[in-house]
This record gives sequence, structure tokens and C-alpha cells, in this order.
Amino acid sequence: MEGVWFATNYYESLSDIYIKYGFLDWKEDVVTDLIDDESILFLSRKKYGNKDLQYFSYDLKHDKGGYMTTVVPDNIICALWFIGVFPKDTFQVFKENRFENTKFIYTFDKKSCKLKCKQK
Repeated sequence: MEGVWFATNYYESLSDIYIKYGFLDWKEDVVTDLIDDESILFLSRKKYGNKDLQYFSYDLKHDKGGYMTTVVPDNIICALWFIGVFPKDTFQVFKENRFENTKFIYTFDKKSCKLKCKQK
């Protein structure tokens, strides 16, 4: 467990974890379970609790050849976590489907599952 703790301290976003395991076969349940466990550990170190972790939801899209996997967040909170943005009030951000910080305004297109970012 010590090695996992050490590794999760250096991640800046959920994407960093997924990049780390990019060479593995993501069609295997054991691989996605490992990635999910490390992601949850990372988020808990960011002080997110069970109420917040309900927003940790995504789909994996595999290309026909099986060479490329795309991670598609299901909501704005998960999408923000993937890019290294960590809102404090996850419920409010989820409800409004919008997050604003000093530089950007983020919205999530629920139909296309894409995070949109506009500079202030």
C-alpha cells in the first residue's frame, strides 16, 4: 500500500492515473478495477468523501481495432476531475452543470458528454 500512496501523491488529475495504465488492456475487468481503486484513493486524498464520489462515473469507448480507448466522463464533476479542477461544492456544481473559477467558465454538454471551457 505504501507504493500506491507514494504514487497518488504526484498525480495532478485523474487523467494522470489513466495515462499511467494506458499500456494495459482496458477491456480486462481487473485493469479497470485497479484504475478505479487508484482513482478513488486519489480523490479521497483530495478530501472528497462518499457523497462526492457518487459523481465518479465514466464510460470507456474502445475503437474497432482495440488499440485506442477513450474515457468519457458522465457528468461535469468527473470531467473536471479529469482535467485537474477540483470544485469544493460538488452538489451545487452538478446541479447547475456549471463551474467558474478565476480564469474559466466550465459547462458540460450532457448530450455529447463534452466539457466546454470558456475564458473569462
